[in-house]
Amino acid sequence: MHLVLSEEQRLIRESAAGLFGAAGRQRPAGGALWSKLAADGWLEMLADPASGGVDVAVFFMEAGRAGSAAPLLESALMAGRILAHAGRPEMSELVSGVRMFAFASEHLHAGGPRKAASERESWRIDGGWLAPEGGEAETFLVPTDVGVFLLDAAMPGLLVERRAGMDGGGAAHLTLSGVRVAETRRLDISADVLAGIRAAAAAAACAAAAGMMAFLVEATGIYASQRRQFGRPIASFQAIEHRLARMLIAVEEAKALASLAAIRLSADAAARDQAVSVAKARIGVLSRFVAQNAVQTHGGMGVSEAMPIGHYFRRLMAFEARLGSTRKHRAQVAGFVQATDDLGRTLIGGLAAGGGNGS
Repeated sequence: MHLVLSEEQRLIRESAAGLFGAAGRQRPAGGALWSKLAADGWLEMLADPASGGVDVAVFFMEAGRAGSAAPLLESALMAGRILAHAGRPEMSELVSGVRMFAFASEHLHAGGPRKAASERESWRIDGGWLAPEGGEAETFLVPTDVGVFLLDAAMPGLLVERRAGMDGGGAAHLTLSGVRVAETRRLDISADVLAGIRAAAAAAACAAAAGMMAFLVEATGIYASQRRQFGRPIASFQAIEHRLARMLIAVEEAKALASLAAIRLSADAAARDQAVSVAKARIGVLSRFVAQNAVQTHGGMGVSEAMPIGHYFRRLMAFEARLGSTRKHRAQVAGFVQATDDLGRTLIGGLAAGGGNGS
């Protein structure tokens, strides 16, 4: 599948390439990159639920290619769209870059969140969550089965442990012990809306992974053409030629799957979720193949801090685990296939029965 970009999407790609090419792998610490993302309208685009899936994919592919560690998924796209759907005034703070939010997308403890209504029109929340991009967040959006709650980092009973992530970003572990939250801080977000936001984030992550893979193939090709053994570049060795060819094929497949997932975001929930799970599962496998072969071609120096290869390798490992692991999405794809097979057998059985009755 070859995605034909519109003129506007080509401008998005060029602008994003310029932005991330200048910023490189830096995190938003110090505010320079984050302020630029806000000033140029990127945060507003990511936070807008009406933003086209392909537009966002083009942007994330360039962010991935540059290896950017900016918190674009849970802190911009997911947090922003939740605030937008809830019609919250905090939305203006997010898109202007004056305040950092982070969606706590993962539960840390089995059993899910606990909550209890109080006599003072508030909620008590206990449990543990992980905000993968919460290393610098001031406010967290915590999902429960009664909605999403806005929690400030300094709230009594909320312990925030900020840790450096292996992918170059910063995460926050949230432990809530009897945290009291006013009803006004509860966002009434339906499960269907939240599922759509998660799907959009997973599709964007797939696009970023495809961009990272593209960089690894380019960097490995350049290295192989410069590295010499036995008096000639190793790129001339048949084994390396074949390896680079397989890596390039993997990148093109990943781009096609990420593009299809982005397009299907506007379809019905079943078609959307199938496309996203297929992309996330398959790109998880392809990205590991590309990353491992990039490191193997570079040798030990590939995982050193002096080389960018190790950074991309770690970010792709994190991609496999976030927003549903590769294994989880493969299981979901298997479920879709099983359901399709069951439907096919039912239809065939019905046709056979109809034929026997002379229908």
